[in-house]
Parts: sequence; structure tokens; C-alpha cells
Amino acid sequence: MWLHKLGSDQSSDACLYHEKDDTFSLGLQASESKKYLFVGSGSKNTSFIFYLDTSKQNKELAVLTPRVYGIDTAASHRGNHFFITRRSDEFYNSELVACPLDNVAETTVLLPHRERYLPVIQVSEIILMVDISCTSIILV
Repeated sequence: MWLHKLGSDQSSDACLYHEKDDTFSLGLQASESKKYLFVGSGSKNTSFIFYLDTSKQNKELAVLTPRVYGIDTAASHRGNHFFITRRSDEFYNSELVACPLDNVAETTVLLPHRERYLPVIQVSEIILMVDISCTSIILV
């Protein structure tokens, strides 16, 4: 993943991240707020995320979610927090956590994992969290 300033020579480009494992691929996504860029690296069953604060002069990636085998993650930003979904094959559903921008290691679980096999329940009680979206007013 290279950083290029439009209008500048490519020789001044900076390498932000190089994935050494060829089973992983990289993806780039802007947060809904446009304040952060998320760089994700993922394989069949594992993903992790770096972030870049677009307002800072120092253009270095910071780890948002570490690489943990078997855990898929996705991220969003709103206000003073990142919102992260984490999923594994062990659980039926993702969990949603929040962490403050100034301490991404300090997570608070907002919606816990749901077990894959629940006691007998009505179909209407099953809710699957697929994705989240953060706007300035609401978290969906």
C-alpha cells in the first residue's frame, strides 16, 4: 500500500504497508466521516485493520485490530470512537465493540456475540448483524 500525493513525482511515494503473506489481500476504505482511511488485510477466515488519520501530517498506519487467526473484523468511525465488528466461526453473530480514538486497545462491548446454537427460539428472534454504518446522527 503506497501513499501518493497527487501532482507529485512517484519517486516521493511512501510505502505504508507491505503484506508479506500472499494468502492475504489488501483493501482500502474511507470512513463515513472521511477523517480516516482504513487499510484492511484479509484472507479466507482472518482479517485485520490499520487506520490512517487523514488530518495529520504524519502519514503512518496505526493498528486498529490485530491479526488473530480465525477472526474477521470491520471498522467504522463516528465522533470520538471507532466501532469494530468481530466475527469468528465459533459464534453465530458478530460482536460490536467501540474504542476511543486515543486508546484503541480499550474496547467496550456494545453488542456481544450470540452463540451459534441457541435454545429453541422463534425465527423472528434471530437477528444477524452483517454490517454497521455510522452517520453523524445514528449508528445503524
